[in-house]
Amino acid sequence: MFVVTGANGFLGSYVVCSLLDKGLEVMALRRDKSDMSEFNDIFSQQFGVPYQQHPLLKWKEVDLLDILSLDEWLLPYHIVVHCAAQVSFLPKDKMAMTVSNVNVTKNLVDACIKASVKKMVYVSSTAAIGRSKALQNIDEDCYWEDSEFNSDYAISKHNAELEVWRGIEEGLNAAIVNPSIILGYGNWAKGSCALFKSVASGMKFYTKGVNGFVGVKDVAELIFILSQSDIKGQRFIVNSENCSYQFVFNTMAKALGKAEPTFEIKPQYEWFFKLGIRFMHLFGVSKTINAQTIHTSLNQFNYSSDKIRKQLDYTFQPIQAVIQETAQKYQSK
Repeated sequence: MFVVTGANGFLGSYVVCSLLDKGLEVMALRRDKSDMSEFNDIFSQQFGVPYQQHPLLKWKEVDLLDILSLDEWLLPYHIVVHCAAQVSFLPKDKMAMTVSNVNVTKNLVDACIKASVKKMVYVSSTAAIGRSKALQNIDEDCYWEDSEFNSDYAISKHNAELEVWRGIEEGLNAAIVNPSIILGYGNWAKGSCALFKSVASGMKFYTKGVNGFVGVKDVAELIFILSQSDIKGQRFIVNSENCSYQFVFNTMAKALGKAEPTFEIKPQYEWFFKLGIRFMHLFGVSKTINAQTIHTSLNQFNYSSDKIRKQLDYTFQPIQAVIQETAQKYQSK
């Protein structure tokens, strides 16, 4: 049986659907009274029925900060996929996000070791590898460096990943995936899905910075492949392509039938846009974009996925195709 944390989130929803589509039994974890709308939407898109009707899917409400409750139900035959994470780029969320991401992972690692689970696949992030001005071509052998380019979210994911490495040293059978920016159909008011909403709403600005992008279905499929492999104690960058934000936004605009952004945010005007974003936050607008994300988007970071391509003989879906498929689903709504 697969146990998936954060199962009602964006990536977790696709992981669960991918496993069910393969005829596998899934115990999906969520917090008490958590929102199920995104999961239900994604599930319905794939299966055409409400999630409550699937015979291989069981839900369990769990507080992952309560380690004692984890000890009660984790079993040796379980394969654990740890997707749960708090994502925020707002300064006010820094402490809560750091405590949550690190402590939840620590508790789950300890519980998995105690239960001698079959395997754990931890979903980290390319942000957890670290970014610096000198480190623009990034692979699995790069080491973390303290840098102005590392957001509070990146720091929290790096520290959480260290807990998994500690667990591996203590005998945990685990592998780590580091996805880049994940694109796909979901709740377009949250996370990377909000990029589609911004473009559809007539976003006027772009940068010529570069980052890695990957389709959500590719991430879910590679998580499954790693869960079934003998690979352990390794990390894998999961990245389809390195693209400029201008290319991504223009491709989204074309796919959605909207005008392409026309005003470039240049590094010398970064302070001006940061000031504008702060005012927007005061009125509850644009919580996805902030000073940290603007600073990162103005620079070029290229991620190599050669390791996972070669070791697993995997071919990624092109980002242009991911965007077009996603845009069609949004338009059909």
